[in-house]
Amino acid sequence: MEDREIIELYWQRSQEAIGQTDSKYGGMCRGISCNILANHEDSEECVSDTYLAIGGPISSSGAFWYDDQGYRHGYAKDENGNLGGYENQPIRRPQD
Repeated sequence: MEDREIIELYWQRSQEAIGQTDSKYGGMCRGISCNILANHEDSEECVSDTYLAIGGPISSSGAFWYDDQGYRHGYAKDENGNLGGYENQPIRRPQD
């Protein structure tokens, strides 16, 4: 499945989204987390937490996240509600 299709599943809040993400990226994520954490159980928990966190940044206007400096990055929906191109916007994170 293509990344755009997986992202659309997240937008739809489909249960299939995490399964498709795991199918495509699970091995790589587990390998990275296991290399860092050196513990199978901890790495599985890390991967699970990552999947659960993915859906949070997706909203009706797009899928955005903030980098370490507080600048927004992401994908916006176009006027038809379709996932548009990548945006790298110099927008600072709102202060809490």
